[in-house]
Amino acid sequence: LTAIGGRFTQVLQAAAAGALLTMEAKGGAVGINLQKTHTEVQSLDPAHFPFWDKTLSEAVEVAVVEAERIAAALAFSKKFASDQDSADRKFLVCEMNGGVLYSTNHASAASTVVVRGMEKINMRVHVKDTPPLLAFLTSCREPVTVLEHARSTIFRRGDGALFGVNRF
Repeated sequence: LTAIGGRFTQVLQAAAAGALLTMEAKGGAVGINLQKTHTEVQSLDPAHFPFWDKTLSEAVEVAVVEAERIAAALAFSKKFASDQDSADRKFLVCEMNGGVLYSTNHASAASTVVVRGMEKINMRVHVKDTPPLLAFLTSCREPVTVLEHARSTIFRRGDGALFGVNRF
């Protein structure tokens, strides 16, 4: 299913902490069940997003890691990356190579964080993508599977939920 993210954000903002959210595709709509409410939003035509299905099917599993470990490393590393859009793109990221997460603002700070179990992961996360990724990782109660593709890094929770970060 594919739908406009802003509609989900509206539903989630009305939810109590820890509330169960379920979604199901119904023809041209997406049904969202939250607590005692049901909302339907228009589904976007998945034919316009063919690269995502291909990316997911071609992604290779590179690690299974405790979600809290990735979240803690990313939250720390994010503090050292530049958040100025006018900065060179390479300073707007937290980048992992060989189990080491790097970030710098190029002016006054740099960080390297070694994360055991992530030696095979090579990912690059834009600082603006870190809050939703951290929210996803902190929602995980079990290890996450990390899949990589030339276009993205995908995190899969035990219940099958996915979060993808595109490379740039």
